[in-house]
Amino acid sequence: MPSLPSNPAVLVVGATGALGKKIVQSFVREKAAGKTFSLKAMSRRTQTDDQGQVEWVVGDMLKQDTLPNVLKGVDIVVCSANGYMKETLDADIAGNRNLIEACSKAGVKRFVFLSIVACEQALSVPHFEAKYIAEELLKKSPMPFVSLRAPAFLVCF
Repeated sequence: MPSLPSNPAVLVVGATGALGKKIVQSFVREKAAGKTFSLKAMSRRTQTDDQGQVEWVVGDMLKQDTLPNVLKGVDIVVCSANGYMKETLDADIAGNRNLIEACSKAGVKRFVFLSIVACEQALSVPHFEAKYIAEELLKKSPMPFVSLRAPAFLVCF
């Protein structure tokens, strides 16, 4: 497994969703505590950070041509993006496929994928099947990856 640089560049995909926002906030807290890394967050629309802790980049998992620029210099991708809450699985299937392929081409050193525990055992549930498909694509990619298979994501507001 390739080693990570001492000051890695991290990209959060799905950064404007309920879980993604929490992930970005957690990274910002880690930076404030003295951890050294650069932080990018991807959105389909322009976002700003008044505190200067996050570099917002515009990209769309469903538009392959937007991904290479977003991924330049990125070492770690954390993907919490999903489409099932919008009643479409486009982001979960085609979007993850595009992202995984683009990350592999860009030389991303680690991919962290938010999945669902035992997704392979509930393939009749479309969202679970989509997570399973993405995990299988990651297994076939040359990239080291971590699949976090949580039983449920509870976001406290």
